[in-house]
Amino acid sequence: MGRQGMMQGMGQKQSDASICTMVTGHIEGHLAFLKAEIEINPEQESLWNDYANAVRGNAQALSSRCVSMMSQRGN
Repeated sequence: MGRQGMMQGMGQKQSDASICTMVTGHIEGHLAFLKAEIEINPEQESLWNDYANAVRGNAQALSSRCVSMMSQRGN
């Protein structure tokens, strides 16, 4: 049984947008973890912010493409 069948079988139907959000919804947590792990110092903060903003932008673009693809699958 596929994922969609499992979700419907449990009485939980998710919208296309929420499925796509699951893919990108943990970006902030990942960024916070990574920042702590690599111990960004004040001198590196500007470069870190540029990186984090690029990651956020990529996640948003991925989510938008996912929603678009999910909406086209029924056509």
